[in-house]
Amino acid sequence: MKWGIGLVSLIAFCVEAQNLSIEVDDSWPAEIRQEVETILEETAEKIWEHLDPKPNYKIVVRYDSAGPMVLYREFSSLPDDTVEMLLNPDLSVSLYKPQLIFQFGHEFGHVIQEYNRLRSTESKNNWLHESLCELLAIWLLKEEGDGPIIDAIRARSIQLAEEIRDWEPFILATEELLRSNGYARKLNAMIAYKLYPAFKKNPKLFNAFRFLPKSDSELEKYFEEWADNAAKSLSDELVEEIKETLFQELQ
Repeated sequence: MKWGIGLVSLIAFCVEAQNLSIEVDDSWPAEIRQEVETILEETAEKIWEHLDPKPNYKIVVRYDSAGPMVLYREFSSLPDDTVEMLLNPDLSVSLYKPQLIFQFGHEFGHVIQEYNRLRSTESKNNWLHESLCELLAIWLLKEEGDGPIIDAIRARSIQLAEEIRDWEPFILATEELLRSNGYARKLNAMIAYKLYPAFKKNPKLFNAFRFLPKSDSELEKYFEEWADNAAKSLSDELVEEIKETLFQELQ
């Protein structure tokens, strides 16, 4: 099914000149549209400043119950150079802002990962792609201040992550399960919280998202492929730091 926006009025703003354009369409209630625009602008700026070189993104953000998601190009009615992002925070509550930031952050992670190339939903490594998007969402929430926990799943994930001392055998033992279910949200969040301190210290690590390989290789090989991809345009040391953090034994 294709999702079109029809003839609608768009509220547009640009971050970092021509590189990033985010348009909020009139599927959002008129009374909060300006507020949503401001929140998304401020959220985008927090991660955008750490991306180098700056990629070119044009994103149209819709309010749609089918979200949150970004639509693959063949399912979008928008031009090929435009990302169609669907978000659906609960607007019935006054404190919808954390949900909005979290959903946008997660989906923006897929944009940075070049989701049309990566085809995450078709990959056995979707669990890692999802965990990294979860990580960006958490990072953006924490940039807000106290970083509220979105729901009970994430709260439980923090508890479970803190109970694991030796992460490498845990990840490798769990990999088969993860490869069969890329949307194991509790595990995705555990991995994200494990990686968070490294990204808090060095947000430049988010640049490595752009070099994820389109591959079904198991994790050890996948990290090698990822480092090789990054080395062509970036530093493979970023990928190595992510790997070391993931497998690092807690003291």
